[in-house]
Amino acid sequence: MAGRLPSSAPPLRTQTRTLPGLHRHRHQPHQLPQTHQLKRGLTRPVGPLKFWAVLHEAVLHQRFAVRPDTMREQLRRLLDVAELPDVTIQIMPLAATPHPGGAGGFNLVGFPGPMPDVVLLENLIGATYVEGVDEVQVFADAFERIVAAALPVDDSMALVSRMEEESRR
Repeated sequence: MAGRLPSSAPPLRTQTRTLPGLHRHRHQPHQLPQTHQLKRGLTRPVGPLKFWAVLHEAVLHQRFAVRPDTMREQLRRLLDVAELPDVTIQIMPLAATPHPGGAGGFNLVGFPGPMPDVVLLENLIGATYVEGVDEVQVFADAFERIVAAALPVDDSMALVSRMEEESRR
């Protein structure tokens, strides 16, 4: 169900084609600095971050000739992280209806209290922050439509689980 996350903890909602570390093959996911930071934020005892990601199914089908076990490990990691209470992961199916995520990935970061939400847009040469209330609302509305077009959470995790099992064969 689409909607705003409770403001009791700062939510990080993201629509992206990849999860940090998902496609890296030189390091284990738990060795990546951004994964460490995310894990610390998701498991800290006071006010853990809320993380909601919508990943396109296409990223789950990538294979790496140099290290063929990479994707299986990444699928397993997604399943493990999805069990954390403040993490929501959905999969956008290959056959999804048109949705705003086709325009590109973005990170929508919400803060509690008086701090306004902000959107992070990353590209090959840097990053852009969108901070205007009206502009951020465009992304918040887009995120709700993306969430609605994605598979429900249980179906998403069932798909990831099936793919992880098939990768062992």
